[in-house]
Amino acid sequence: MFLIFRNIPESAAWPRRIFLLPDEVRHTRARRLRTGADLYAGDGLTRRCKGILEFEAGSVRIRFEDRTGDLEIRREAIRVLVCALPEGKRWDWLLQKSVELGVTHILPLVCDHSDRMDFNADRSRRIIQEAAAQSRRFWLPRIAEQSISFDQLTGLISAAVLQPHISHSGEILPIKGWELNPAPDLTAQAEAGELPPMHQNNPATLPSVLKLPVVHFLPDPGAATGMQSFIGTHRELLEKMNSNHEKTDSLSDSIRIFWIGPEGGFSKRELQLFDGLKSVMAPADAPPVFFSRVRLGRSILRVETAALAALAMNLPDD
Repeated sequence: MFLIFRNIPESAAWPRRIFLLPDEVRHTRARRLRTGADLYAGDGLTRRCKGILEFEAGSVRIRFEDRTGDLEIRREAIRVLVCALPEGKRWDWLLQKSVELGVTHILPLVCDHSDRMDFNADRSRRIIQEAAAQSRRFWLPRIAEQSISFDQLTGLISAAVLQPHISHSGEILPIKGWELNPAPDLTAQAEAGELPPMHQNNPATLPSVLKLPVVHFLPDPGAATGMQSFIGTHRELLEKMNSNHEKTDSLSDSIRIFWIGPEGGFSKRELQLFDGLKSVMAPADAPPVFFSRVRLGRSILRVETAALAALAMNLPDD
């Protein structure tokens, strides 16, 4: 299956055709796709549409015969990776593999022991989009526009616990890059098949608000409990809590947030800040929030290994 992403206005019908970008054209040729091959286009949220590949007059495009689109994409369990930045191309590799393992949101983190402070947001988005297309994920993972400090994040988490409104369209925390921009008028471009490439600030919105338990995992080699033991012990409790809160779709899983520290680990001060989040009291009618330090195993893991291990241990059941 060949998949591309485009910003398709929520209120607009699918375009009659979409012209492929140069990189996409190279992929079609590398895979030896010919006229008439089936391709998919998606908006990165809930809509997708099947089209037919056409080569004509020096251009390559997808033509859509059925322009109603497919609205049956199952929304994914929310898996948030709050991760220190590893050096060099290890960050690119981490992005690619975390998308394959089901991450939905990525937030680069700057800690006391961090050596790397920033990253290339445009390059990271391209890697995420390519990995999503390769792994056939129609829901496109989001990444923040810039890194955030540990102290800033703990403050935002405290506010989110007190006002827990979590939209599946990406607005988990008020962090730049996760907000949704006002929808631009792309009707003319859609009709001409000249839609702009996918950007993470997709104009489509989802009105539903998920009220599900939130679990924050901070891997710590010195923790008394392993992650798998924690999940097994709390599975029944989390499922019971899920049934007690409003759900607007078939998603029936807790929201899981993984804090991955730098090579030198989290500082003692940062661990104390994380433990202090446990004292933040959510409103009585809000979903419960857990903060837990857990072991990933007996070994000391590098940043990217710890991130992927945590995601692999928390793959959705279905």
